[in-house]
Amino acid sequence: MSRSTDDYWERIGSTDPYWGVLTHDRYRAGNITAENRQLFFQSGEHHIASVFNVIRKHLKPDFEPRRALDFGCGVGRTVMPLAERAAYVVGVDVAPSMLREAKRNCESRGIDNVEFVRAGQAGDVQPLQDRFDFIHSVLVLQHVPVKRGEKIFRRLLAQLEDDGVAAIHFLCWTKPRWPALRALRNQLPFASRMWDVLWRRSSRMQMNSYDLNRLLQIIQETQVRWFHADLVEDQATLGVVLYVRNPPSRDAR
Repeated sequence: MSRSTDDYWERIGSTDPYWGVLTHDRYRAGNITAENRQLFFQSGEHHIASVFNVIRKHLKPDFEPRRALDFGCGVGRTVMPLAERAAYVVGVDVAPSMLREAKRNCESRGIDNVEFVRAGQAGDVQPLQDRFDFIHSVLVLQHVPVKRGEKIFRRLLAQLEDDGVAAIHFLCWTKPRWPALRALRNQLPFASRMWDVLWRRSSRMQMNSYDLNRLLQIIQETQVRWFHADLVEDQATLGVVLYVRNPPSRDAR
């Protein structure tokens, strides 16, 4: 992430952190009732349960992770259900305000097997030296410029333990905003600069679509051979969750 996007997410984390994770009006700062908060965290439990079901069905029937990483953890929506399934969880986010809220949420539920780490400069995962047997990210990389997001994807895969599994969500298509300028963006330098100016003036969060062929190429270059893809779609977007499993031993590659 650029400095401007880092600042944006810190502002969201300070003022509207739950809406920043799930952009529904019920999660706006003024609407976070006890019932809405419960719905918010239930959605994280349902998501992680679904992810584990997919992994056990398609990649690893006996999947029981010990060390898990949640990249772009926000306020802990998916960290907490991961903490119920793994001995140790690391939550990473670019916004200190999000991390503080996530820590409060864990403490209020007596969850003590989670460590929170701020992402490095430009949203990188540099501070993390450990490897993990489960790496997860959802609704995150779409807010990261594509080149940076591809770099992060490579780094996350590199931190995957032998026989470990990753589940990483990407946006692949979104209904165009300012379609004429989007069409010119990659053809004319001035159009690309104009796009950047318009985005900075917009109150909406940045949304970036990834090329699925490029993502599969990255998977191939890491020599991962086992993967599964699930489409995620609604009326305005089309995304994919890429599931990959490392070989049991890197020596076997």
